[in-house]
Amino acid sequence: MKTIRHLSWHAEPSASDVFTELSNYCSLHGAEAEYYGKGEFLQTFEDEIAGYLGKDDSLFLPSGVMAQQIAFRIFADNSHCRNFAFHPTTHLEVNEHRAYSHVHDLVGIPVGERQRVILASDLDECRDPLSTLVIELPLRNRGGILPTWDELTELVQRARSRGINVHLDGARLWESAPFYKKTYAQICELFDSVYVSFYKGLGGMAGAMLLGTGSFIERARIWQRRLGGNLVTMHPYVVSAKIGFDARVPRMQQYHERALSLAKSLGTVDGIVLQPVIPQTNMFQLFVNVSSASLKKAHEQIIEEDAIALCRKIFQSEIPNWCYTEIVIGDNALQLNDAELLPLFRKLVANAVANSFPNCDIE
Repeated sequence: MKTIRHLSWHAEPSASDVFTELSNYCSLHGAEAEYYGKGEFLQTFEDEIAGYLGKDDSLFLPSGVMAQQIAFRIFADNSHCRNFAFHPTTHLEVNEHRAYSHVHDLVGIPVGERQRVILASDLDECRDPLSTLVIELPLRNRGGILPTWDELTELVQRARSRGINVHLDGARLWESAPFYKKTYAQICELFDSVYVSFYKGLGGMAGAMLLGTGSFIERARIWQRRLGGNLVTMHPYVVSAKIGFDARVPRMQQYHERALSLAKSLGTVDGIVLQPVIPQTNMFQLFVNVSSASLKKAHEQIIEEDAIALCRKIFQSEIPNWCYTEIVIGDNALQLNDAELLPLFRKLVANAVANSFPNCDIE
């Protein structure tokens, strides 16, 4: 069977290899399982992340969906206001079936424009009472873009002037530090509560952390139980999260630099448009003026003939007759050089155009 190399993300080991790694780690470090959230290894890891992000306390949860619902519910109950605000492209609205509404009877209010980050002026235009403002760093659905530090601090200050809690949707926070040239604690200091993921950029099996004040996390533990998240043990997820955190957070600068170099090279390929042109994190979107079906067919040809997967998923764009894919730089891209990749991207575009216009001669 032909081995397929992938551009985006990290290697995806077999289930057997994953559990072997977890077992070896536990043996080497004496990592014993917790019981209903009580255990030395889990507590030590929670304390480590709280210290790293500069927060008083933290809670490991099985998913970010649960983590963020808990934060919004606590702030809504505190303020006696069911409204909270977020960016129009947030995964809370796009990917999670509006769970916040169905489970907690909360009201989500989009703020700002789809194509850019939320600014303080956008919050000014929203005159609804709000319990919480959610700021996603970076905006995944817009190619990993970030507000400048000045824009971010102005937005937070504007929210605070109205008594609005500020929550960090940090699903990809780890990827944001190279852009800001700040420590994670300096970034998180702006926020009342913080959510981070361990399976996205860090490659863990699953799991998230919710962070805030001690009283906030005390209440979060009650909601964890109410929502069925206080499992008898989450040990495999916790160990996997710890392994990913130790291995990949130190590489975020390297991933960002590789994204910058690849994007610069791709800018020389006719038919490709990047968003953003200069990546602000380790990710960016790559657009081609063809249908998604044409690009998928062309990509299948690349995989079959060259044994390299340039794309993970291909999406139809909001712009008619354009499609795009998301490039996410991780361990895989560090093993591939531009001299190998650029001819394949040129071939990808040429084949996609040929698929779209089969009767045209493509030179």
